Amino acid sequence: MTDLSGYQRKGDLSAPFNPTKKIERAQAQAQKLHDHVQEIVAKAPPIPPDAREQVAALLRPYGNAPKPAQMRWRLRRYCGDVVQETVDEKYLDPDEAFKHSEQCPACGRKPSVIVDAEPIGLARGD
Repeated sequence: MTDLSGYQRKGDLSAPFNPTKKIERAQAQAQKLHDHVQEIVAKAPPIPPDAREQVAALLRPYGNAPKPAQMRWRLRRYCGDVVQETVDEKYLDPDEAFKHSEQCPACGRKPSVIVDAEPIGLARGD
C-alpha cells in the first residue's frame, strides 16, 4: 500500500461540481493563454527540416531513460468530467503535477483546468 499522506488533495470529488468565481477566473485565464499561444504559433515561420533533425538528435538520448514510478490521480476538470491520469510520483501537489496537462482526455476540451484532485496510488504497469 502506498503512503499518500504527503500528497495534496484539491477540492472534494464527492461533492457536486459547482464552479466558483475562482474556478471561472482560472478557466478564463487558461483559455486566454491558450488562445494567445495559438496566435503566436500560427504566425511563426515553419521549422526547417534540418533544424527538426538536429532537435530530434539532441533529445534522442533522453528517450532511453528509465521511466519513473507513476502516481495515479482522480481529477475533476472544468468541463465536469472525472478522469484518471498519471504523473511522476515526485509531484505531491496536483497543480504542479498537471500544470502542462490542459486537455480533458474524456471530452477533448482544451483548456479544461483541474478543479478537484485526489491521489489514488501508484500506477501498475505504466
